Amino acid sequence: MLLLIAGCASFNAYEKGRNAERGKDWDEAVVQYTKALDIDPDNMRYQMNLQRAKLEASRVHFEKGKTLEAAAFSAKGDDKVRLAQLAATELEITIKLDPTNQFAAVEYGKTVAMLQDIHRAAAENISIEELKKRAEKTNITKSQPPQLEPTSTQPITLTFPRDTPVKDIYRALGNAFGINILFDQAVKDDRISIELRDVTAQQALERVMQAANHFYKVLDEHSIIIVPDNPQARRDYEDLVIRTFYLSNGDA
Repeated sequence: MLLLIAGCASFNAYEKGRNAERGKDWDEAVVQYTKALDIDPDNMRYQMNLQRAKLEASRVHFEKGKTLEAAAFSAKGDDKVRLAQLAATELEITIKLDPTNQFAAVEYGKTVAMLQDIHRAAAENISIEELKKRAEKTNITKSQPPQLEPTSTQPITLTFPRDTPVKDIYRALGNAFGINILFDQAVKDDRISIELRDVTAQQALERVMQAANHFYKVLDEHSIIIVPDNPQARRDYEDLVIRTFYLSNGDA
């Protein structure tokens, strides 16, 4: 009887998650899929849906965070503080939902640095501009996770009409954009067909990763490692990314 009740509860939460997903309410979908998975932790369908909802929710929060961050940089006074705090919140949520998102980690670091500059300037009763000048003179820099900086930023078009080993596709992108691409030992050289038209480096990588079920981690400005997209791999790399970011900024 208890198993039947638990089964009904998990399925009800799953259905609520599906309804939220249909309405593009990704935060609510994450909440409901998490409830379903808490009740039935071995259910692969629940696991996959939760992972998808987290990724979609993280993208939404990332876009909000970037918009607020851009507004904060151009704002002044109380508006600057308010917008920077909102941006930091959105970007922090992004990282919690998808800790492998290096771009979000970098933008979060920038926003936190902005807030620190504001508070420091207020404490010293000087302008932020003057504080930045002081920092430049003393060569003060903040440690942040590496951000991918392709040698080429020009959009490209590549077509792989027949089944092509996915590692060859990644290597072609690496050659086109000047990126050194490494592979986790668990990456299989599966074959896929894909057409990439007028895409930047990030867009091309995201398209191929979605098709091949991979994600990547930035190692330095010109190097990434490709990793199979599964819960265990994300946990492994999540721990590495979060510890690297927060340890390097722990005394900021």
